[in-house]
Amino acid sequence: MNTREKFAEYFDKFVTLGFVPRLTLPTRFAKKTCSLIDQIYCKLANSDTHSSSAILVAKVSDHLPGIFSFDIAPKINKNPKYVTKKNFCEVNIEKFIIGVGETLINLDINKNLKANPNLTYNKIHETLDICHDKYFPTTTVRFNRYKHSMNPWITPGLMKSIKKRDKLYISLKKSKVDTPIYDTRKRNLTTYNTILKRTIKDNKKCYYFDQFKKYTGDCKKTWNTISTVLNRKNKKENLPQHFIYDQIKYKKGEEIEKIEITLTEKKPSPISLIYTLDK
Repeated sequence: MNTREKFAEYFDKFVTLGFVPRLTLPTRFAKKTCSLIDQIYCKLANSDTHSSSAILVAKVSDHLPGIFSFDIAPKINKNPKYVTKKNFCEVNIEKFIIGVGETLINLDINKNLKANPNLTYNKIHETLDICHDKYFPTTTVRFNRYKHSMNPWITPGLMKSIKKRDKLYISLKKSKVDTPIYDTRKRNLTTYNTILKRTIKDNKKCYYFDQFKKYTGDCKKTWNTISTVLNRKNKKENLPQHFIYDQIKYKKGEEIEKIEITLTEKKPSPISLIYTLDK
């Protein structure tokens, strides 16, 4: 590569785009020479991703096979064990209306036309909040996939349809394979599931369409919505609670003076300090 301009240009095109060669040893051997013509260039989105490469010494062909592996964090959508909800039954709504009316009658309001209206507004708003918390108490219940939705586009009607779909699946599994009713139930389940998936997809599309329309003039919220659609989450990493230098573990707070003295005396290079941070 140092003697041929074409090789150097080929290598530079990959490296300038962030692609790094993962195989750096020869993969083809002759009697007196060897060459590296089987290459793997890779660009990982996260530089902290653990990766490794290897060359297998096996007589598969005149080229040695190369492999490259990296960790893939699986996406796990785990439903919560418990959820909080407010009881908006008709009895509580009636109590809320009566309670707000009685409280507003006895509320001390400045009736002077020249008084600050914001003070009156704040009193009314505080009264509504107090009555809302009083007559609609928050309770913690166990999560039920047929009652509690984790996605805003899943409506109560869709949750009932999902429950019915699951019942159709159970009835299918309880049927014998060699009976005519099995084919009928399988056909009904397939048709019902196709319609349900299409409806959920349309609801999700309409939901995000309304969100983008709602945040038309807000660039920040628009990009936040785009990140939600692409399932991108902000990675918030906390600063390390300690670091290791010269095989000594330093904590923050009580030993901060020792850290400053050690760094001043020995003056480590910034690169070595970065690599000794222990997260």
